[in-house]
Amino acid sequence: MNEKFCFHIVLILGVIFSAMGCANSNPPVNEDGLNRELTVGLVQREIKEGSPAEEVIRTLGSPNIVKTDADGLEVWVYDRFSSERLRRSFAASLFGLSDSSLGLFQGSSSKEQSSTVSLTVILNFDKNSNVSGVAYHRSKF
Repeated sequence: MNEKFCFHIVLILGVIFSAMGCANSNPPVNEDGLNRELTVGLVQREIKEGSPAEEVIRTLGSPNIVKTDADGLEVWVYDRFSSERLRRSFAASLFGLSDSSLGLFQGSSSKEQSSTVSLTVILNFDKNSNVSGVAYHRSKF
């Protein structure tokens, strides 16, 4: 094989292995095997008008705030904040030998991003402790 072809193969393999190291793992799961991280999708899928309060607690956990509205009915508020820091880096070096000299290829780059995600879910309940309304707001900054 010629040296240029070998150089390209080694470089491609280096990029593939570096990319594999940057892969995200799945979020942790609860003991029931389900991911119960509070998300808009979870709220939309699991919480419907008429859902009893006990089911809401099993699905979403305890609310951050429990209060009453002007009519004396319960309102539950779930507030979740998360910060995410993503750092990507790539470094490669290759020592090659050509017939005229010792060659060295070396390179690296790095990028860091951070963001904060806020999710607020507001559940209104009727006099029978069933969900009568669902509202939510998600923002990322």
